Amino acid sequence: MHKSAFLKSSLLYSIGIFGSKVVLFVLIPIYSFFLSKDELGEYDLLLVSITFLTPLITIQISEAVYRFLLQDKENSQQIITTGLKLLFIGYLVFFTLFMFVNVFIEYEYFFEFVLLQMSSCLFVFSQQVLRGMGKNTLYAFMGIANAVLVTTFSAIVLLILNMKVGGILLALFIAQTITILCVFIFGKIYKEIELSSYDKTTAKSMVKYSWPLLPNAISWWLIDLGNRYIILFFLNEEYNGIYAISARYAGIIALVNSIFILSWQDFTISNQGKEKLKKQNASKILNRFIAFEMTAIIVLTASSRFLIKYTTDQEYHQASNYLPILFLSAGMSAFCAFYGAFYLKSKETKGILTTTFIGGLINIFISMVLINQFQLYAVAFGSVIGFISTLLLRMYKFKLYINYKLFGFFLFAYTIVLILQYFDSFFISILLVVLSMMLFFFVNRKLIVSVLLKFKGD
Repeated sequence: MHKSAFLKSSLLYSIGIFGSKVVLFVLIPIYSFFLSKDELGEYDLLLVSITFLTPLITIQISEAVYRFLLQDKENSQQIITTGLKLLFIGYLVFFTLFMFVNVFIEYEYFFEFVLLQMSSCLFVFSQQVLRGMGKNTLYAFMGIANAVLVTTFSAIVLLILNMKVGGILLALFIAQTITILCVFIFGKIYKEIELSSYDKTTAKSMVKYSWPLLPNAISWWLIDLGNRYIILFFLNEEYNGIYAISARYAGIIALVNSIFILSWQDFTISNQGKEKLKKQNASKILNRFIAFEMTAIIVLTASSRFLIKYTTDQEYHQASNYLPILFLSAGMSAFCAFYGAFYLKSKETKGILTTTFIGGLINIFISMVLINQFQLYAVAFGSVIGFISTLLLRMYKFKLYINYKLFGFFLFAYTIVLILQYFDSFFISILLVVLSMMLFFFVNRKLIVSVLLKFKGD
């Protein structure tokens, strides 16, 4: 994959991800004007649960479909049909178990939840099929269409029908279902589905590849969901409502990071050449990514109070206290995912499992031990330490050159901005935003110029 192709795929992925995922989290601050803290906390917990359960239900078979299609497009019908059947088997198991649980613990939003969970599984599957078949333009269209539909139906249920959590869930389901149908028709995916093409050998190979990918897929969401239930158990739903706002902004950063990570995975898996050269290139890309990510986090940290103050209802403004820490957590998660691509390249996916599991345990331990004393700060801090632990384990396995002096400077600058934020001074906040943006553009000037020249040339 050439540099121009890398940039093009990154742009298309950014459009697709914004529409398919980021829009769901952008809308949460808007929902804060219509929902109470309890309702917003409940909705956000449902949304995170669905995001978390999707790879579990499908055992990441969508990733296997993408990987297998990259290598063997000639057998696309067999791969897609086999993957789709495995997906439905997984969903049937989930639905049966959830119905059984609902008999004993009746859930208010059972109907809406199972529908949205089904469409979410199919939505991700459709995206990965498009990626594997190289239809990145249609992938981007899928994101745009979903964004428009989600926004439209959300406005209808909130402003016209005056519905709350249940209505929003139904709006998301309808939007995703319409988008999926359009993609299957216009992308002609329906032609690739033939029941007789299901192959047991292919199914075994796909499952063997996909299931160890679960921890890498759910690492951020596992920690995020685990934190929600820790908050719910030790504190209450109102705290979850406050945390939801902070986590959603950080979640947006995590999803935006996945734009680069998806392109990086494509590049790493398909990259050929001498091992030494690949290691040098990887180190160079990693240091550029660190510079971009850390300076972006510094800008967002400086802007955190403005982000919360001008985009959420007043009762949620306390969320700005935890947002900077969760931004750093999202950054550490992205660095973990960067190293995760090497596991995918070498198909050592069990390494992803162990490193993520250890980081998750550390996060839970810190959160539970400190939450009574530090409340939401303990949860946010625990997520940072958890991802750092996972990152260190992966860095030990795959040794790349890192400019630690520059990385240390970024951490120092972040810490200064973080501390100054708590003075809650308008003048200081404005000054920090200006200085941090100057730092961002100075550090990333070459990257920004190259991207602008690329698109100007196109």
